[in-house]
Amino acid sequence: MKNLYYVLISFLLISCGGSDSDDSSVQETTSQKFLEKYNNQVFELNMAAYDYTDYVVFYNNTNGLFFKFVEDELPYGYSCLEFSAGETNFEGDIAEVTITQHNAGSILFRVTQNSLTILEVEVYEAYGSNSNLQYLNIKFIQDDGESVTYAYSEVSGIDINTLCN
Repeated sequence: MKNLYYVLISFLLISCGGSDSDDSSVQETTSQKFLEKYNNQVFELNMAAYDYTDYVVFYNNTNGLFFKFVEDELPYGYSCLEFSAGETNFEGDIAEVTITQHNAGSILFRVTQNSLTILEVEVYEAYGSNSNLQYLNIKFIQDDGESVTYAYSEVSGIDINTLCN
């Protein structure tokens, strides 16, 4: 279990940026659920001050692969972590991924192993003053309750499959 915890944390919790404050207002402006709305859309976390860029992509599939996290491992390339609903293999460690909330403005999922929650991830929309989507906040909540939130902006022209090969 410790191996899976360390793998997930090493991929997801980068301690060199981000904000722990929740300064967003969640708005539901459509009848589409989150994964329908953002199906195959790529978002980036640009950490220019640290010379790397991470990406996430969402898929409209609540029974399989629905979220991919792509971490820049300069100078070695990218590492990719795929989240599928149900039993998921994280580099040899098996865990259960459960979508616990899915609505128009957000998705929340939990990763458990041996009935213990080791990570929760909450993704929600953040709007600017003009009511247009400004970014997606992604909040990673560790098993000890500590959390970190990052803001991701939509980006085009990025082929996630190329990065993950």
